[in-house]
Amino acid sequence: PSSSGDHYTACVYDIALGNIDLCVGVCFDTPIRRNMRVPFSSTVYSETFHLVAPTGTPETVGHMLWKPFSPFAPALWLCIIVVV
Repeated sequence: PSSSGDHYTACVYDIALGNIDLCVGVCFDTPIRRNMRVPFSSTVYSETFHLVAPTGTPETVGHMLWKPFSPFAPALWLCIIVVV
């Protein structure tokens, strides 16, 4: 686990091995860390995550092709083409 690049999981892993006594910092109690059989302190702050996603209305091919050009108005694109 310490080679995964996740410093907090590596810290919990070191506690499980007995190398250190505690980890200081924002460390979420994840299932991977819980399976290391390390006792966590009580939760001081909990946060709920919500994922908001579009309902999935189908897009037309024309709409998908227009997306890269949508940051600018059509008149501005015309000006860019004329100047270049």
